[in-house]
Amino acid sequence: SCILLPMALVVIKYFPEHARYYDGSTGSVFFAGIGTDKNMFGMTLTVLGITLAWALTDALAGRAERRWKLEVSTYLGLLLLVGWFLAMVDSATALGCMGLGILLMTLFRVRSFTRNIYPWMTAGAVVVTLLAMVDLRSTVVESVTGLVGRNSSLTGRDEIWRRLLREDVNPVLGAGAYTFWMGDRGRK
Repeated sequence: SCILLPMALVVIKYFPEHARYYDGSTGSVFFAGIGTDKNMFGMTLTVLGITLAWALTDALAGRAERRWKLEVSTYLGLLLLVGWFLAMVDSATALGCMGLGILLMTLFRVRSFTRNIYPWMTAGAVVVTLLAMVDLRSTVVESVTGLVGRNSSLTGRDEIWRRLLREDVNPVLGAGAYTFWMGDRGRK
């Protein structure tokens, strides 16, 4: 974290030709930072964000140490940098996964939650089962995707999947390694 995040800041600020790329069809700018694309940078930020949140909670628990304020302020500063990068990258998946990871990490640090984990797991299984039975998945998906600023079609990917799932493919062997788009499928 102490190396990757400042390095990403330097690359984005002073070497922008290496830190961003453009969509050929729309001309939109995407920030890749120190990753190969925005999703790889987002995954890196997710892991670093969860790790920093864990380190911050450990540092907050050890207030008796001499360098407590320096350690806490360092972790907070790096977490702010992660947040700024995530806002710049606009990776909803990375933001959602980091939020869920930090929430779960926080829950597992609460003793009353870990002592009573089985009722929580049972309640979660019941909620998921009820959602599946009542078929409220579309409503839940719309709510969750709306929370992260996306639409429920996942930017048109649902239509692509609908068309791809209609393709005639051997159910046992598939289409073959790297051959799905060869022939007529590639021309469609």
